[in-house]
Amino acid sequence: MSLAVGTRVAAASGAELSYNSGETNISLMGIVPINYSGIKAGELYQNFTGHRAPAQGVVNLFIEPGKLYAETRNPVYQPGQLGLLARQNHLRTGVLGNADTVNTFDRSAALLTMDENGVTPLGNVSRDLMEKSPLSPGGLRCDHQKIINNLDKLLKSCDIVVLDTGDTSRVESSRANCSPDVLLKQRQNAIASNDRLLGKIIQMLDLTNTMIVLVTPNPNADMVLDNNLSLTPVVIHKPGATAGLLTSPTTRRCGLVSNADLLPTIINYFNHNAMPGGISIVKAGNNSFEFLDRQLNFYINLRSSRNPLHYTFMALAVLMMIVGLLYYRQTKPHQKSWLDFIILSTQYAFGISFPGFYVLPFTAFDHSDFTSGIICYRIFIKTAASD
Repeated sequence: MSLAVGTRVAAASGAELSYNSGETNISLMGIVPINYSGIKAGELYQNFTGHRAPAQGVVNLFIEPGKLYAETRNPVYQPGQLGLLARQNHLRTGVLGNADTVNTFDRSAALLTMDENGVTPLGNVSRDLMEKSPLSPGGLRCDHQKIINNLDKLLKSCDIVVLDTGDTSRVESSRANCSPDVLLKQRQNAIASNDRLLGKIIQMLDLTNTMIVLVTPNPNADMVLDNNLSLTPVVIHKPGATAGLLTSPTTRRCGLVSNADLLPTIINYFNHNAMPGGISIVKAGNNSFEFLDRQLNFYINLRSSRNPLHYTFMALAVLMMIVGLLYYRQTKPHQKSWLDFIILSTQYAFGISFPGFYVLPFTAFDHSDFTSGIICYRIFIKTAASD
């Protein structure tokens, strides 16, 4: 959701439940059981929203509670910002793939391409793109040939296409039953499989007029355990650009961009300077994975030390407030001055307000960032004039 909205936000529970309009294999968390009476997702969507579903499109069945949820958040946001801006710029979005397991539905990729009504004009997020594989993580595996066939159709009709193979997400879903070594091997196999698929896809594209964005939206659990709560890889191919490190006005640091930068980057590719900000490429002398690894370790260490420093500062501020209060009470009334009163008031106000930042909504004071690297979502962006 943050990638599509352009700021750090949370999504409502159930926001990942998007379906093909004609799909009947659906589940809505206690509202509609799987494959209930053969009802189609498009019919449910119209019943929930009053809007007609596109015949070949994808609909989000939780868009209405998602809107209500967004209106009560800090900051307030509008779901479907990327899809809305694309439509306003006469661009068509498409989505392909899912991160389903045999027991769960996860079509989070559609959050990037849908508009404010929860509609992606074209796409396929059904399990028809998967093959059953009982020994694979999640019991499903991305069928490369079906992905290729569907992507070929979407590229002829869409300007922006988001692809999620879901294999790395399925690895994470099975981690509770796997040893660390087996989990690592499964993750490596999933990335290698994605790499082979990407090689085939690149052969389909005209790289002179197509921007490719490879994004890992969230860190895996092992990264979180290593205190990496938000830094994940992103790689961009932009026609005519030279190799270098990614940066943006949001971070102003080589090799580091924010999730808020993706939205303006995509829109500005079609309509130059339509939005402020966006990701740019810096031709750096030290353009290497070793440099990025050092930067990553630096940011992780910085995050690790931030909270202890903050808490120490807070403790000192409260201590100063107490000492100042005791001094003020011990001083004789005729010796008290306006300067003493101002100093004490400032100490008191600061000692109370600074800890208050830690109880305000988290989304207002933090953001996720990316470092340059590799893969989960693939976003293929063509020029509006290309076919």
